[in-house]
Amino acid sequence: MEVKAVYLDDSKFEVAARTHRAICGQPRDNGGADAGMSPPEFLMASLASCAAYYAAQYLKTRGLPASGLDDRHLAGMLRAVKICRRYRPAELRAPIGEQAREQLIEAYRRMLDARRARGA
Repeated sequence: MEVKAVYLDDSKFEVAARTHRAICGQPRDNGGADAGMSPPEFLMASLASCAAYYAAQYLKTRGLPASGLDDRHLAGMLRAVKICRRYRPAELRAPIGEQAREQLIEAYRRMLDARRARGA
């Protein structure tokens, strides 16, 4: 995997992976032009989308709807990489039942713990 960050000006960078490009910058209240997400926002977005992807795969392989999955447990993801200790389960609006929801959250926790143990 190759990801590049190229300085553009002031506090603005172009980040690229494969054929995709995005602007990374700082918000106005931190001296930037608010041209794009800040580096911590990119980090949180990356963790959230990774977690949401695996949660959706978990639901799909069990024949459960993933369309209502709304991953908002960034604090939990950040805890997994030792940035934050608080865990808040994913919000799941799909009508899958409480037992399936609890199984999803437990599988999520196991996946995060296993990845952390492997150093991933």
